[in-house]
Amino acid sequence: MTLDEALHATGEEVRYLSRDDAEPDFGIIKRCNELYAFVIYSHSDTPMATLPERLTLMRWIKAAAVRDTDGKVWSLPRPARHNDVLRKLRAEGAQTDELDPDMQGFLTGSGAFTRRTPAYVIATKAGQILGGQIQTPQLSTDDLW
Repeated sequence: MTLDEALHATGEEVRYLSRDDAEPDFGIIKRCNELYAFVIYSHSDTPMATLPERLTLMRWIKAAAVRDTDGKVWSLPRPARHNDVLRKLRAEGAQTDELDPDMQGFLTGSGAFTRRTPAYVIATKAGQILGGQIQTPQLSTDDLW
């Protein structure tokens, strides 16, 4: 991506490759200056100066999440599993017995909730699937971390 494209993609999810054979990292562009895009990566809270040529606009999966019956989305940072999130809900007094399995999903890098099947597509395109492929088109945390 060019610096101009990065400037217009402020707030968007991106994939970063330090070199062609490296594992990708994922983040969100926070701002740009005349040389760099400043990206908050999945492992940090501080924006890091990044050459825009190493960035690709791309959605990615950040965390396991559960939507409760009131529509509130609950999540925990990776490597938490859906069961960890459900335990958190129970500890906060929420009823989890009535939750439809479709209410389990994931957060994308920008914090949007997505169900397991669309999350599978996002994670596959982002190259996040451990081992490169999974058997079902429904994403599980075991496929990611």
